[in-house]
Amino acid sequence: MKKTIKLDIVCQSCDGTGLYSGMCERDGCAVVCHNCSGTGKYKYNFSYEEFKEKKIKKDIKRVFQRTCGFVHGPKDVKTEEGKLIEFSKAGCSYSEWLKGIKPKPMKELYCPYLWTGQDLQCKDVNNLYKTRCRVKLGLGGLITGCEYFKDKEKCWEIYEGKN
Repeated sequence: MKKTIKLDIVCQSCDGTGLYSGMCERDGCAVVCHNCSGTGKYKYNFSYEEFKEKKIKKDIKRVFQRTCGFVHGPKDVKTEEGKLIEFSKAGCSYSEWLKGIKPKPMKELYCPYLWTGQDLQCKDVNNLYKTRCRVKLGLGGLITGCEYFKDKEKCWEIYEGKN
């Protein structure tokens, strides 16, 4: 059931004066504010549905934490070069996600720096950012242009503490 809040608030266009002075109104001239019709108040209506529980989204098969700019799908695909991208082994199923399972990264497509939303700059993990990302990425460079991006498997090993 939707609820609505109705408030009279100070008109943001005229700051509650009922008059508007902009680029065309000069030397002490004003026009009647079109947003509030000169009243100084704006009738604000906000409709919302009170949260009770997470709703089910139909037709979702797979959930990913983020896509990092790459197209994702629920099925495995082969690239033109013949490389298999196994989406089925990353992320998690929708039913798993509903149970609280965290989606796994799509390691074939992105590195830990992309996966973490670049949080490694502030929260370095196993010195990955200090020893690789900061050194080879440089300022303002594209992450996919990092010299280590082609060797992202090694970056994942460092990130996961497997080296």
